[in-house]
Amino acid sequence: MVYPRAAHAYRPEVDGLRALAVAAVVIFHAFPGIAPGGFVGVDVFFVISGYLISGIIQRAVEDRRFSLADFYVRRLRRILPALLVVLVACLVAGYLFWLSDEWESLGRMTFAGALFHANIAAAGEPGGYFSALGGRTPLLHLWSLGVEEQFYLAWPILFAAIVRWCRRPAGAVVVLLAGSFFLNLAWVYDAPADAYFLPFSRLWELLVGALLVFVTGGHRSMKPMASQLAACTGLALIVFSCVSLDGYSAFPGWWAWLPTLGAALVLTAGPQAAVNRGWLSARPMVWLGLISYPLYLWHWPLLVFGRAMWMDSRFWPGTLLLVAVSVLLAYVTYRFVELRVRTAMDWRVPMALAAALVVVAAVGDAVAAGRVRSRLTTLTASAPTLIKATSDWSYTFTSNFRKRAGFVAGEVNGGRDRAVIFIGDSYLEQYWPRVHHVVTASPLATPTVRFFTRGGCAPLRHRESRGRLCGDFLDAALSAAARPDVQTVVFGGFWDSYFETGRLGDAAVRPLIHPGSDTEREVIAAFADMVQSLRSAGKQVFVLLTSPTDPAFDPRFLVSRLTGKRLDVPVPVEDWRAQVGPTLARLSEAAAAAGAVILDPVPAVCDDALCPVVGPGGEPTHADRGHMRPWFVIERATFLDQVLR
Repeated sequence: MVYPRAAHAYRPEVDGLRALAVAAVVIFHAFPGIAPGGFVGVDVFFVISGYLISGIIQRAVEDRRFSLADFYVRRLRRILPALLVVLVACLVAGYLFWLSDEWESLGRMTFAGALFHANIAAAGEPGGYFSALGGRTPLLHLWSLGVEEQFYLAWPILFAAIVRWCRRPAGAVVVLLAGSFFLNLAWVYDAPADAYFLPFSRLWELLVGALLVFVTGGHRSMKPMASQLAACTGLALIVFSCVSLDGYSAFPGWWAWLPTLGAALVLTAGPQAAVNRGWLSARPMVWLGLISYPLYLWHWPLLVFGRAMWMDSRFWPGTLLLVAVSVLLAYVTYRFVELRVRTAMDWRVPMALAAALVVVAAVGDAVAAGRVRSRLTTLTASAPTLIKATSDWSYTFTSNFRKRAGFVAGEVNGGRDRAVIFIGDSYLEQYWPRVHHVVTASPLATPTVRFFTRGGCAPLRHRESRGRLCGDFLDAALSAAARPDVQTVVFGGFWDSYFETGRLGDAAVRPLIHPGSDTEREVIAAFADMVQSLRSAGKQVFVLLTSPTDPAFDPRFLVSRLTGKRLDVPVPVEDWRAQVGPTLARLSEAAAAAGAVILDPVPAVCDDALCPVVGPGGEPTHADRGHMRPWFVIERATFLDQVLR
């Protein structure tokens, strides 16, 4: 081969850094409460990749041995074996267990992943990366592979030219880095999906790694104390990013410098730093680093398929088992696929890999076009009904979910002398159909109605929340509620998801408020003060509690993924009450003491001790694990009529 390993001494701490990066991503996907910013592991990978690949190119150019053909052959051998195994496995699993819309979506992402433009495909999907995490897109994580491979289409030629002909090659890299970074800043608010997924706003992170190649003397020139400080600071920045950032951070933006600079410092510190030589170079860390690529490929599909097929995987023991299986599959893939292909010197191997990739892409395209039907679709006659239910949402006002500026309040029946304002998250939005039904049926007898909502933001002062986003929303909502014509305020939300209730699979916000903590007391007291302030202003206040939530409500859980048979089993109220009851009781008690009227939806939406998952005609009652469908809300949420009349 053109680039022998002997040309560059092996550094075990680099594999240890890979282990840290992949662990961050896996923990974020599996247990987001532990590392809400674990997605920055991808940024660490970008720096490592830019550093290693650019170093290979630099040494080859300086030794007059650079060959573009050999570079891409090495990339094929490195990237394709594990990728092909995972793509084929996902197609097989999708054929067996996916409904038609999921199956066609998988086909689109298989095609995009095989041809290394999954990032471009993901950028075009609504909601962005963090919204897609809650769906069934088992190949979403291939976006990062797309960024890398698009970067390496041009970088070898450009970097070889920079090394050979630029008098100040580091300066040229800095110019490119700065341009990409400032483009990232320009996009992160105006076009956040593009900033997150597209290579133009991400290549600066790979260029940070490339710039390290030009650090004179590297770690060997650093004094021991400086080396220790660099390594410890770098690891601290990475860990801080993992626990402090989350999906509501303006990312990449300036925040991306934390993990990027952290990885750069660790790489610069070198093996003489004690933490690199000891912890990152420890055998378990090196072993995990060696399987980091197949582990990255395997873990997300397993979590997605597992959570769709096995309800218990929504809770931590099942999730932990899926993670363990992904580690096992990663090792098997590394040991029996990756290593064998890398060591096979036959020139036909890379050609066969490339041909196989084209075949997989063609299959993905056929699936996406509907030319291949999944097994489950043919077995389940009611599949179209279930699929339609998951997108049945009739909230008509401009969505505030993940908006970074401006809050839009929807209004109906304007011009009345009295107004009612609804303040809360999407679990309050779900009641809009009943409100609209009552108002349109009798506009003269009902007040003006305003909805002031934002997905993921309950009307709570939560000091541990995701920054200023929800706080700003609540400030604006209370300002709207203070208007003289507003006589009634209704607060509602997915209250229990903001508190540690034991229902980890349902949690919408991290970190959670822990029961009995000072934070919980402060949050509930602040909410009671909010209610009291509105009551003192002469306004009537209602607090609408959470309706039952459970994965069994999800229409996609109403069919067995193995047999295709319907599973219309009602959800017991008792288990849900046992977990969330104490939290809702404390909130209700404080609000009632401050003068609010408490509305409990459970008696209306459930039948005695059981909550139906389907209506008389077999129509699902919910669109997901907690949001009720419009027809069900119109029929059952009659308790809201007192607010309007």
